[in-house]
Amino acid sequence: ENGKDVLVMEMVNRKLQVVAGTAEKLFIKLADEASQDLDYVDTYLMNHTCFTNSAELLENLIARFHLEPLEGETEYFNRWQRCIQLK
Repeated sequence: ENGKDVLVMEMVNRKLQVVAGTAEKLFIKLADEASQDLDYVDTYLMNHTCFTNSAELLENLIARFHLEPLEGETEYFNRWQRCIQLK
């Protein structure tokens, strides 16, 4: 809005819910590991084609979650890294 990224939230049934936002802020909320709102995740995934396409969503998810371990964190990183496919 006016060149700024915004996220508009309101209280609905005593729960803070997203009602509007820029595509970037909506994605940041989706990828936020600190607040796990599964209703928001479901709603975002079902409606993402209204403001982005699936290829861009996948690219953003890969960019957000494809992390390399920092020096000294390899053991911790390996313990939590999930193997998706074995050849």
